[in-house]
Amino acid sequence: MCGIAGFIDASLNHDEKSIVLENMLEKIAHRGPDARGKWYHESVALGQNRLSIIDLSEDGNQPMHYQSASIVFNGEIYNYLEVREELKSKGYQFKTGSDTEVILELFAQKGAGSLASLNGMFAFAIYNRTTGELFIARDHFGIKPLFYTQINGAFAFSSELKTLVHVPGFNKTINPKSLVSCLNYIWISGNESMFKGCYKLPPAHYISFNKTTG
Repeated sequence: MCGIAGFIDASLNHDEKSIVLENMLEKIAHRGPDARGKWYHESVALGQNRLSIIDLSEDGNQPMHYQSASIVFNGEIYNYLEVREELKSKGYQFKTGSDTEVILELFAQKGAGSLASLNGMFAFAIYNRTTGELFIARDHFGIKPLFYTQINGAFAFSSELKTLVHVPGFNKTINPKSLVSCLNYIWISGNESMFKGCYKLPPAHYISFNKTTG
């Protein structure tokens, strides 16, 4: 189990982005005791609390970068060795033994089509510095959680709902429909959450957000 979080918010300066991301990651510190990584680029901030599973070295720390793409990832890809060999046959030279690097290179080749090749439990976010696109995705059965919200042109995501409360402008208004569902069934159905305007990414889904077009 790892914890990921990040956002795109052009209204914040670097120091403000640093404070917001650190507060977000601290709220999910229990998800990854082995390392904490943070990365900033213009209006973008990505972070991860890491629980080392496959590649235990520092080379597997995140965010991880390849060409113009950067990734934060929570989960495990069961068939990553098979996919790794396929990528190696096409000439890619791996620098780590992690499944994170496999996702990053596969996505560079296939984009959203790469999800069909991944067998595992995962939630990840990839930001492309060239296109300005942030891509988030969740595994086919929704084993790994992922929440997101949009606030006044900004976009934020996290492994846990409570993390997003630290995003500037977050609406803390309770969603009455979700409250009733939770009280009756101890479960919130669909893609809604306990807060208005904040959502769960459904299983087997992905969305993308562009810092220019929204």
